[in-house]
Amino acid sequence: MQLSNVTLRAARELGLRPLLLLGFYRAQLKSGLVRRRTSSYGWSSKPLGYWLNKAYSGDPRSYVEERAQVRCEFFFDKNPSASNSTSTFDNRKIDAIKDRARKILAGNFPIFNSQNNELGFPPNWNSFAAHRSGASISAIDPNLHWTEYDLDAFPADVKFLWEPSRFGWAFILAQAFMLSNEPEYAESFWQLLDSWREQNPPNIGPQWISGQEVAIRLLGLNFCFHAFYPYLKKMPDRLATLAQTIAAHADRIPPTLMYSRAQGNNHLILEAAALYTTGLLFPEFHHSSSWKNLGKYWFTKAIKFQIFTDGGYIQHSVNYQRLALSASLWVIRLAEINRESFPEPIISSLQSMTDCMGSIIDPVSGRAPNFGHNDGALLFPQLQTAFHDYRPVLQLASMVLNDRKVFPPGPWDELLSWFGICVDDARPNQEFDLQQSVPGGVSTIESPQAPMRENTDFPQAGFYVLRGVESWGMLRCARFTTRPAHSDQLHFDLWWRGTNVLRDAGTYLYNAPEPWRNALAGSCAHNTLLVDGIEPMDRAGTFLWLNWAEAMVLLKKTSLEGKIDIIIARHNGYKRLGVTALRSIIRAGDRIWYVVDEILGGGIHSLRNGWLLPDLKWNYGDRILELSSESLSMRLETFGSNLSNALIRAGERLSGDVLVNNQNIMGWYSPTYGQKEPGLFLVSNVKGALPLRITTTIMLGDAERSELEVNLSPPGENEFSIQSVSFEGDRLEI
Repeated sequence: MQLSNVTLRAARELGLRPLLLLGFYRAQLKSGLVRRRTSSYGWSSKPLGYWLNKAYSGDPRSYVEERAQVRCEFFFDKNPSASNSTSTFDNRKIDAIKDRARKILAGNFPIFNSQNNELGFPPNWNSFAAHRSGASISAIDPNLHWTEYDLDAFPADVKFLWEPSRFGWAFILAQAFMLSNEPEYAESFWQLLDSWREQNPPNIGPQWISGQEVAIRLLGLNFCFHAFYPYLKKMPDRLATLAQTIAAHADRIPPTLMYSRAQGNNHLILEAAALYTTGLLFPEFHHSSSWKNLGKYWFTKAIKFQIFTDGGYIQHSVNYQRLALSASLWVIRLAEINRESFPEPIISSLQSMTDCMGSIIDPVSGRAPNFGHNDGALLFPQLQTAFHDYRPVLQLASMVLNDRKVFPPGPWDELLSWFGICVDDARPNQEFDLQQSVPGGVSTIESPQAPMRENTDFPQAGFYVLRGVESWGMLRCARFTTRPAHSDQLHFDLWWRGTNVLRDAGTYLYNAPEPWRNALAGSCAHNTLLVDGIEPMDRAGTFLWLNWAEAMVLLKKTSLEGKIDIIIARHNGYKRLGVTALRSIIRAGDRIWYVVDEILGGGIHSLRNGWLLPDLKWNYGDRILELSSESLSMRLETFGSNLSNALIRAGERLSGDVLVNNQNIMGWYSPTYGQKEPGLFLVSNVKGALPLRITTTIMLGDAERSELEVNLSPPGENEFSIQSVSFEGDRLEI
């Protein structure tokens, strides 16, 4: 593919404006203008006094007295007792938080909000010590101006170098200090900050490359300034140093805001949130007014542009949707506390975003389908719930935006406390039965079932939901207006009793040696169908897909008694081959799901589908795969003319004879960034003259295929191959 062709196609699909912004930014970068606007300097050359208004002396002791007169409030300033709410943090929970903090003191840092890595105390901030190989790779010079680095030339994925400097650990130390008032956590924070400053003078080194990374760190610094303020105000030099660090970070963001505008994603929301926060909370800085206004302006613009009318998010990623929502709630809550406001359409968009995300949260586990990019980002470390639990941010969103709770009291209330919301005063949502529970639930937290959302169709977000009582499924079906994250059209996710039984593989790594360079983004790693083993969209870079496959729902229908759902969809990703791809899904009660995959057109082709399953005890024979564990059992039965199958685990073939391209990336599941664990990947393939069909029956628990009757016409004979469905006395005619 010629570069000029890629550029033209990108302009057609992405739009001209972001490409012009990106081109203008790169021209400024190449000319040296960006470097001049972000000149490097030593910390001592721009002390606190440099950043303060003329009314402030800059002397640390005077600054403590002057700062005490500043009339602005942080989250827990509004309700100091909220962070010590006994209903949220009893002694056992406080001890657990302190235990996590002590691990940091021992040099054991959480990476990508999951497993801890031994980085040392303090770490070498500019090494790849967090790299998945466990090796400390230090082949970069940390003393260059940030514009001199080429990320493509780095010896490892830059996210492993940036992750510790996002300061997620700082939240943990701050929370441990606030709950215990023990000075060791404040002292440890100071030792880490002091070492970070020593290794990272302003605009020197790789930690200053990304405005987004600076913004995430800046939000953490703001949090810590207020959390440790009672301790640090007794040491004026330290308080002045922390304020200076905050000012230097805020000053770094505006010169490269154009890059974030060109990206048009969570980069812009985070950078705007950090500018607004610093400008609002530090009126003593002489740039505070411009930072605050700039942040508020671009935050408002970003929300208007990035959130679809149905609440979907521009990046087509559930984890990035949570990240954008979290940063937005930070801004809205902070404005509210300080008697500022945002226009009603902004609040309405965030409410829609909350409802959209809530519609695909598993009601038992609080988890979500792992669709789109997942880089392990979590703005607020969740100390009482797992990284994968989306209930804390949904609970917070409901309180901040609607002044009511969507979940009964539980560990997901933790964020309310840190945002200064007294959980005991929260008004529950009376729509939800707080005693309802799901039999056989496998959540690690005993909890009532989450609310069932009325809306199930999100055409702009690109997913449709089918719900039973104990099981539910999500079909990816998008008509893209913004660039897709993954090539995942017609991917199907299935959940039963809190377990993701048909799952999205996730992300694993953005940058790595082949075959792992964002390898799980393709259709070949998703629960969807492939024609001739070819991706339906063209890959033009690590994050760029061109010739977008457009999908649409042809039919979505529910039976009179509600026991049967059906959805039929297609996409046009293979129109260049003269082929149309169709997928039909039937829900029969809670324990039987039936999938029909077809390709229509002419010529000789192959049809392949794949299903990523949990890594359980398995038995395979006569087209039936049986999986079992102590808490789960299921069977998959596949059928097709001249069908061949293969079962793959962690890139290795366990059974079958299907030859699969990129087999080494199949049978893997990535729960968060930089981690992958084995899964089972069932591949089915038929080849011949079109039309072709593969059917898959998923039977959960003790369900039997004979309970379901599906009347199918020959493929391509009628508009819809499924003519009627019968189940437990209920019937659905198509």
